[in-house]
Formats: sequence, C-alpha cells, structure tokens
Amino acid sequence: MRNIFLTFIAFLSIFFFFFFSSQASTWFFSLFKPSYYLKTINLLKEENALLYSEISQKKEILKENKNLKKLLEIKEKEPKRKYFLAKVTGLNLFNYQPSIIIEVDKKIVKEGMPVILPGNILFGLVKKISGERAKVATLFSQEFSTSVKIFSSSEKEKPIIGLAKGEESKIIVDLVSKEKKIEKGDSVFTSGLDQKFPADLYLGKIRKIEKKEGLFQKIEIEPPFKWQEISQVFILLNETSTIE
Repeated sequence: MRNIFLTFIAFLSIFFFFFFSSQASTWFFSLFKPSYYLKTINLLKEENALLYSEISQKKEILKENKNLKKLLEIKEKEPKRKYFLAKVTGLNLFNYQPSIIIEVDKKIVKEGMPVILPGNILFGLVKKISGERAKVATLFSQEFSTSVKIFSSSEKEKPIIGLAKGEESKIIVDLVSKEKKIEKGDSVFTSGLDQKFPADLYLGKIRKIEKKEGLFQKIEIEPPFKWQEISQVFILLNETSTIE
C-alpha cells in the first residue's frame, strides 16, 4: 500500500513538473519571438500617439487663452472697436499671392475687413468669403495695397506718406521721393488716408532701401511675424456689426 502511495506521489510530481515547466518555457521563449516585440512596440506607439494628442490639445487651449487675453487687452485700449477671433485652417503659397484660409461667420465677417494680430499689427484683409471659410490676402500678396506713413528718425516734423503693396512675396513701399531721408529700422504704420484700414496699424520696420533710376525710392518692410506660422487672427469689424 505504501509503495502504491509513493508511486502515485511520484507520478503527480512528474506531471506537475512537466506541466509548469512547459508553461514557463512557453512564456520564456515567447520573449524571443518577433511578434511579441511588434505587439509591444505597437502598444507603445498607440500610447505615445495619445499622449502627443493630449499635449497638442493643451497647447492649442493655452494658445487660444493667450490670444483671448491679448484680445481683451486690445479692447481695453480700443473699447469702441469690435473683433472676431478666427482660426486659420489653410495656407496658399503660390503665384506671389500668399494668403490664408480662416473659419468665419458670414453673418458677421464681410469682404474687405482688416485682419490684424495682437498689438494692432496689420496682417491683411478679408478678400473672399465662401460659406464658413474666408480667404485673407496677406501683406505679401499682390492683392494687397494701402497708404502708409513712415516715422523717419531723420525727418522729425511729419511722417512720410507712401504706398505699401505686396510684390513678389515681399512688402514694398513705393511713391516715396528720393529727397526724403529714410533709414533702416524706421517704423511703418497705416495712414488711414485711403480708408481701407484705420490709421496707426503697424506693418513693420524698414529692412532695405534702394535708390535706382526714377523719382522714388524702393523700400522693403520687415513685418514682426512669420505669416506661415500664424494659427489665429483677429478681424476688425464694422461699428455696425452685431456679434451674437
């Protein structure tokens, strides 16, 4: 009887040894299978994608909050003005007509309205509206032109009037006499004389001055922004515009 019992115990020991060692070896050798690593890598990629998405969303929220704060600062300085905050959804880099596409409410936003950035910086104007999208011609576009005034550090009496326009993806000021003393770094603002834009919107500083044949200088402006990196803009509405 004792021998039978010992034989039974020995049989169970051998059975459990081979069973568990088989399970352990299966798990151990699975670590060296390519499929195991591929599955792990895919899981890590999915987790990284989710984390990146969350970080991007938080960045967008922070950027929007920052722009809204700047909008409130603008409104404090110009309480009578009305603004519409628009999100940039596309870019156009072709044919010397740099432009952006923005989301708008066509009941509020109209063609010809100025588009600005925080700090009363002129960015362009609303050129065409289609549904809930609008095309904005930037300062670099051949579709853009406006009367400007240059505050020269040499001529301190009156600002110098000229015509700013987009030309070959640059911002050029024309119709400024060669007799006028202008220097690099002088500031350029809208004059408001042509009534396209309000006066005193900032375009940038003079970057380059050319004096060739003819009566006028050719002046290039360097704006305080990179238009391809702009994600949100402000549209300067009419005084009669109603915001719901």
